[in-house]
Amino acid sequence: MKHRPFIEIIDFEKELKEYKLLCRRKSKKFTYYLDWKNYIISLIQKIKNDDYWENFKYFCRNRERSTRNTSSMYLNLIILFATICLDKFLVDINIFGWFVIFFVMIGNVVWQNNSYEKENYFYKDILEIIEQEELKR
Repeated sequence: MKHRPFIEIIDFEKELKEYKLLCRRKSKKFTYYLDWKNYIISLIQKIKNDDYWENFKYFCRNRERSTRNTSSMYLNLIILFATICLDKFLVDINIFGWFVIFFVMIGNVVWQNNSYEKENYFYKDILEIIEQEELKR
């Protein structure tokens, strides 16, 4: 079973899916960002212990940092390296082949950035809500 910290406060996987739907205006649960924000506030207000609060904030900040995407860069370097090896040793790739490879790499970067950005924005929004609530404590 997967370890899911702070599940008693927020189910991050479920809320991230809902956040992504909200960003695409396809959420059935929330119409506006403010509705979602108020819902998150109601969840984190359950935290009474200061140590638990600090751990929760640290966890969210750490998740926000870890969602910054570098994997697409490495994947593109691997694709480029494999293409150069194929070109030198196996197949002579014409100009059309290089364009196809180039567009596959660009498409990969765009797709990866879009999926990681939403997750990064989710944690940034959670942290912003936490900081606002912290001022009220």
